[in-house]
Amino acid sequence: MLQIIITYFIVALMAASLFYILGGIFFNAMKISLEGAYLKLFAHLLCGIFVTVFLYSFIITRGITVNIGLIIPFGILVSMVYKVHDKRERLPDTLAMNYKIILLSVILILLVCGYSFSFLLDGNTHQLLPPERDKVFYARVADYLNNQGIESNFLNYYGMNQPSPFHYFEIWIAAFIEKVSGLNTLLIQELIVNSILFLILYSGALALINLYKRITIYDLFICLSIPFFMGIKFFFLPQALLHHIDSFFFLNPILRHKYFVVSILFLASSILFLKNRNDLALLILLIGCYFNFSLIASVPITVIILCFLIKVDNKIKILVAAIMTPAFILLFYHFNNTTKMMIDNPSLLFLIQDSFSSMANLKIVINNTAKSITEVILIFLPFALLLFFLLRAERLYSKGLKAILITVFILFILSAFEWSLFNKKLDSIQVFDNISIPLVGITAFIIIALIIAQTKTIFRLTSYIIIAAWGIACFNKTNAQLNVTKEKEINYYSPEYLSAVKSKLLSLNNKGGSLMNVEGHYTFVSTLFMAYSYKNYLALMKNNINITLLQSTMDIDLPDESIYRKQILELQKREVFNNYIIHQKEKNEFFSEEQSRVDFIKENHLEYIIADNDVEIDSSIQKMTEEAIVDKLSGERFIVLKR
Repeated sequence: MLQIIITYFIVALMAASLFYILGGIFFNAMKISLEGAYLKLFAHLLCGIFVTVFLYSFIITRGITVNIGLIIPFGILVSMVYKVHDKRERLPDTLAMNYKIILLSVILILLVCGYSFSFLLDGNTHQLLPPERDKVFYARVADYLNNQGIESNFLNYYGMNQPSPFHYFEIWIAAFIEKVSGLNTLLIQELIVNSILFLILYSGALALINLYKRITIYDLFICLSIPFFMGIKFFFLPQALLHHIDSFFFLNPILRHKYFVVSILFLASSILFLKNRNDLALLILLIGCYFNFSLIASVPITVIILCFLIKVDNKIKILVAAIMTPAFILLFYHFNNTTKMMIDNPSLLFLIQDSFSSMANLKIVINNTAKSITEVILIFLPFALLLFFLLRAERLYSKGLKAILITVFILFILSAFEWSLFNKKLDSIQVFDNISIPLVGITAFIIIALIIAQTKTIFRLTSYIIIAAWGIACFNKTNAQLNVTKEKEINYYSPEYLSAVKSKLLSLNNKGGSLMNVEGHYTFVSTLFMAYSYKNYLALMKNNINITLLQSTMDIDLPDESIYRKQILELQKREVFNNYIIHQKEKNEFFSEEQSRVDFIKENHLEYIIADNDVEIDSSIQKMTEEAIVDKLSGERFIVLKR
């Protein structure tokens, strides 16, 4: 196990160094010289990841990547910062870094690697445990990007698969590192990507504090808590006032890389706001639309509104970027034939019409909106008086703080409104979470930094203690959540079964099938996970596993709500085996599901099947079976097929 940590730690250092160098080369080419070691580390790492993801995704997809649209905000940004007649400094001077900062970065990467690894290891059996299923799914998507060169979360290895909206940016980071290193994709995601993104966020937090004051040992420790600054739940309030989603208050970037990325971007925007570069700050916000598709509506609208509320240089360029960014993303998916999926999945106009079609639906919208606003108020309640104090203080960065608060307020209102309209869509919570959670954490941190900087020396230590206590409380809550996730996997399978399956799997190809009881628990969300990310433990055994549900789900009872029906029907048609049967019927080659299963196995050279305990194996599969490994705990069967 120690060998795993050392290996992934070394690769994380190498990847971080590469990103830093690439970012430094870009800044040198743009003739931009940054003051402050922490700001340089933050900016170079972030820019280096931009460059890497852009170039790598372009090469792998042969130009058919939504990241190509980054040229719009990035190109406009370059036009505003590049000075033709400025003198370029020597590249070694641009890349130079204080040895203390290097040592701090090495220690931080090691700490995060070890911290993340602790939630993957079962101390009793010494088995590695997968994290929750959607994180396993992200790793599968990274493998799919490398293998197929298509930005799609439907993972169809057996036919044409068109690009579809998703948060690919942080997944591309894992894909790139896997391609170069050949290491396990899931471990890369959980150890290496975690540590690098943590380092970027950490250095950005220190860079922001350094705008106000000299960095002290207290600041170095306080900034370790920045991913956990997500609020404290008020348990004494009646649940009727709140959503029944506890994770809203404590979901931090370690649980979701997409929160890391949005947190980092908003931190970068905040630093630019505080430096009175509102135009660059707004461009950084627009870049987030390419990281996470759920930001495509609220962020551009916010940028347009801000152009008329605050002083913005290069206003016309910013407005053009705010219009072109969502337009490009929508046109990209339109020309890749995903329009029907986006309309049926469903469209915003349909949601608005459905939400206001009856008094019952209208009540749901009002209820969602009221609860969203209540949660926001509760999160910001501890800072209300402190904000009042800060806004009254005439200090150097007060105007920058006002711009940040206006931005946060508008984004909150827009995301809460969108969430309310998506009242019947099961994953609509993400429309609000993807924006609100990072904004809450970073805004709270900025306010804390201002308070410490403007507090007299005798009260500064007290402020540090209070903030540390709050960070520890949130940190403990996060650990509790991670442990709950870990407990779900412990003792679910016997170590002997996992060992036997891994031994077989390494000698077989990557193509397998799954059989399961889909009745009763096959829902909108589980469609993707059950069909394409079945059995999480496989991701720790072998990269690029493509295991497909070998059952038709087209006849499963559909919900009565029209929105759900449209969503599930469209997703079901895109499932591999369902699509296979549909094409067989179109060619008049369909006889029975059992025969189609045999045909699919032979045509695509599947070498194994994983069957749940409560699934009956039909006679055709029994005839094809060479060996079966049965788990004594779960009753699951790993069936090796004759080749």
